[in-house]
Amino acid sequence: MADKYHSDNELENHKVILDAHTRDASQIRRVGRWLGSSSSSKVIAGNQIYVCPFVITRPMSFDCLALRVNVLEAGKHARMGIYSDNGSVYPDTLLVDGGEVSLATASYVYAVIDISLPKGVYWTAVLSDATGTAQLIMIYQDFKEVLGNTYPGGSSLSWQAAQAYGALPATFPGSVADTNYIIGFVGLRVKSMD
Repeated sequence: MADKYHSDNELENHKVILDAHTRDASQIRRVGRWLGSSSSSKVIAGNQIYVCPFVITRPMSFDCLALRVNVLEAGKHARMGIYSDNGSVYPDTLLVDGGEVSLATASYVYAVIDISLPKGVYWTAVLSDATGTAQLIMIYQDFKEVLGNTYPGGSSLSWQAAQAYGALPATFPGSVADTNYIIGFVGLRVKSMD
């Protein structure tokens, strides 16, 4: 019903926005903004692939992956990507490999991608050839409870697996270990709400 400020058409177009009781806040994302926020830094080991789950509750497209290098390591590199989930909360098939980025500068490094994903569970991944001094700023994802905790009050919510440095593997390796980190390393920029 129209009021003195809005026509019937305007109210009908915004009905979902106005229905705060049934709106799922996890579906609200701003286009051009990043999923995740910065936290403390951790040393990353070379030849280890680190993965962290994230959940999207509606179809979305992403156009960029990012790492924040806190302590550089000259001549070293990393690759970022996204894996699908196998349906049992485990990374499965590589969906996008963002290519190689340098760890030689203490700054943000970006990988341009173009991927549309239906709602579901996915995994950000990073793999490097670092030799033990490179530190990445961890990225806190909004939906970190997918893996649960290893003990009450625990906080091991990302995994790592042995993997020789190179292109990200088409299928995620079969054996993982808890990282004892509460968050991952890769941020994602929202391109559109599909």
